[in-house]
Amino acid sequence: MPAEVKGRAAAVGSVDPVGSSDVRCASASEGCEGASERRKGVRGCAHNGTHLVAWPRSIHTRNNTSCLSPSRPEATQPTLSIFGPRHLYIPVFRTASSLFSTTHAHLRLLVGRPSLAQHATRASVKQQTYIISGSCPAYSFHLSASRAALPPAHSICGTSTMPYLDFPEDGISVFYKTNFRMQGEVSILDRSKPTVLLLPGTIFDVSIGLINQFNDPQLDKPYNLIAIDHRSAGKTISPPCEARDSWVDAAMFMKSLDRLQLPPVHVFAPCVLSIHAALRMALLWPDRILSLGLISIQREEEEDWVAEAWRDLVQMLTTAPDVETQEEAINEMLGHTFYEGLPLDQQDQWAQYVETQYPPARMARFLDFTLTVFQRTNLTPEQMAMIKQPVAIISGDSFVCPRADAENLQRQFVNAEGGAQLHIIPHGPEQIYFPRPFYPIVNSFYLTFLSGLPPPPPQPKEPSSMASALRGLARLMDNPRIAERDSSKVESFSCLAPEKMQERKTYFAHAVAVQKDAFDPVGPNGEMPRKFSERHLSDMFRRPSATLDSSWAAGVKVSEDHRDG
Repeated sequence: MPAEVKGRAAAVGSVDPVGSSDVRCASASEGCEGASERRKGVRGCAHNGTHLVAWPRSIHTRNNTSCLSPSRPEATQPTLSIFGPRHLYIPVFRTASSLFSTTHAHLRLLVGRPSLAQHATRASVKQQTYIISGSCPAYSFHLSASRAALPPAHSICGTSTMPYLDFPEDGISVFYKTNFRMQGEVSILDRSKPTVLLLPGTIFDVSIGLINQFNDPQLDKPYNLIAIDHRSAGKTISPPCEARDSWVDAAMFMKSLDRLQLPPVHVFAPCVLSIHAALRMALLWPDRILSLGLISIQREEEEDWVAEAWRDLVQMLTTAPDVETQEEAINEMLGHTFYEGLPLDQQDQWAQYVETQYPPARMARFLDFTLTVFQRTNLTPEQMAMIKQPVAIISGDSFVCPRADAENLQRQFVNAEGGAQLHIIPHGPEQIYFPRPFYPIVNSFYLTFLSGLPPPPPQPKEPSSMASALRGLARLMDNPRIAERDSSKVESFSCLAPEKMQERKTYFAHAVAVQKDAFDPVGPNGEMPRKFSERHLSDMFRRPSATLDSSWAAGVKVSEDHRDG
């Protein structure tokens, strides 16, 4: 399945024979008149005998491959019935184009209702029904054409490279990307190479945002690379989390590394959320984190006018009635984030990501991300002193990322092996790892840092685990009750204050209520919004770099005055 497919684009397999079990109608809660059916080995729904969503109890695979199995007569215009929100239309079309011998123009879209199925770890094929599955909820699309032109099964079979990790206990499916092969959820990597965990930057994903790291042969060839999307970012599927903080993010990343059975890693962490998660990973799992590369150190203290500017931008994005308003907000954000250095094609990539990832119709997802930035707290000096791994800080020198803040962070690593390195790139923007004028410098500094590291120390007989990390967190917070929580759930690592949890709950309740009828730039047939540069190429306006701020990225403390943002 193509890596760019959003949502939960799963591999296709054959299912068990039909027998007896409950089948619920996907629209039963909305007054659907379709009768429930009972089928053996299948959980799902039958809607008026037309749209079948089949969830198999098991899926047959051969040598860890996932293959298409039903007969495939020929047709030219399959019709798809989509169950789910608009943001899945594009992934569905891409998936269908890869499965069927057709193009987007040959697909006709019918809109359906969300499935009530809560979790599935694989997609299934049953009577020409194909499922894109997520943790909660799951969405499906149904092929109603009777003669589908599918490629031979062997042409889309092979070693499973499913780029998702399902954690039903957390209600999330985590998207990841690697430069090495996977067999199921077992990594097939060269153990002689060091492994680098690439984390995404602010308001970006790993698929596009880290392309310049994956495509750099100096990183790609000598290192095993893995990148993981944050919650509420990129292709990771996750509901808003009331308990989310950077401790929860750190636990999610480490849990993903555990699932993939990866060795200890070096961490490349750009921008505020990834930096905060990386620091906490180094604290709780010291033997699993070999070094820290911290990219772009944002300003810690913001002025009132900066907070006001951020509030206005968030308001524009979450209430935009049309694509023009979205573009206006993105035009401002581009200046804050990249300054003058972002080529037009990269502007279009980032603008499309923001437009489709965080439109008003997905307000709760956007707020889950932004509130985590707003509510973040720094580690104490005592906690910073406990970090002993080698550290490299690579940052710009600008209003958004001042040299003074990077130097202040460097001084806090009093026990980092060899002392924390600091590399300043003059006039570097906040997302310094992405623009073409800057990413080669970032990569070069980081590679020099990695190549100069001593061999990693021998691993302890009992490596740190989720359970040991939770006990360590209890000691750090001087709160023994934390150790009594369920270490299998990432929310157990939350240290968020109760009043902040309530604040998030209030925001999310409002967002879920209003986003149902809010604007979505993705068209009814999966049409993408126009390119950002098509409208702004001739009249794009930029303020001088010296006056730019990045309040939305640098993190503004939430106050009563700014809660409507």
